[in-house]
Amino acid sequence: MVSNPREQEPMADSSLTRTVDDISTGDSQFLGESSDQCALNLPNLSVNSFIPIPPNRECIESIDIVLHIPLAIDFFYDYLEKLSHKSNPDAMRYFALYIDLRWYDRVCQEEDSQIDEKREIARAIYYQYLEEESEFAINFDPNLLGVLQGKAKALDENLNEYLFIEVYAFVLDKLREYFIGFKNSQAFVELEDEIKRQEKLYEVLVDAEFINN
Repeated sequence: MVSNPREQEPMADSSLTRTVDDISTGDSQFLGESSDQCALNLPNLSVNSFIPIPPNRECIESIDIVLHIPLAIDFFYDYLEKLSHKSNPDAMRYFALYIDLRWYDRVCQEEDSQIDEKREIARAIYYQYLEEESEFAINFDPNLLGVLQGKAKALDENLNEYLFIEVYAFVLDKLREYFIGFKNSQAFVELEDEIKRQEKLYEVLVDAEFINN
C-alpha cells in the first residue's frame, strides 16, 4: 500500500494520494503529552525546510513525538515496512490509516476546506479500511465498528474533526505496540546514531555562528 517513506500509493481515487511528508511537519494538535523540551524541537516547517533545532534522544522515547519528527518517522516507517513483508501485513495498514486520519484532520482544520473534499476523504477511508472486500480492510473491534457505521449513516452531519476520533485512538494504540519492538530493533539504534550526528552538526553550526543558539 505504501511504497516508500516519501511516496504513497493512491487510494481508490488517484486524487487522494498523500506522502509521509504531508503528516510529519509537527502539527501541535497531535503532540499529546510531551515535554516542553521536545515540543520546542518540532517547529511547524516543511520537512524539506532546514530545521534549526534537531530532535534529541529524549524526543524519540515516545511514539507521540516520533510521529511528528520527519527523521524519526522515516526510520519507524522502514521498520514497519520490513515487519509487514516478513510476518505482519497489518503493520503497514495501521500506518497507512494513521496517515489518512492525519490528512483528514488537517483538511478539517483548514478554514477554507469544502464539505465535498471532507466527504471524499471520509468515504475513501471508510471504503479502504472498513469494507470487508477491500484489500486493506482492518479488523476493528465490533463496538468500534458499530460506532463508525452509525456515523457513516449520517456522514454529512459528522464531517468534522471528531468523525474518526475513536479510530485515531485505536490506531495509535496499535502503533504503540509496534513501537515497543521498534525500540528494541537495529533501526532504532541507527535512528539514535543519526540524531547524535545531527546534534553534533547543530553544535558546529552554532559555534560557526551560522545559526543562533
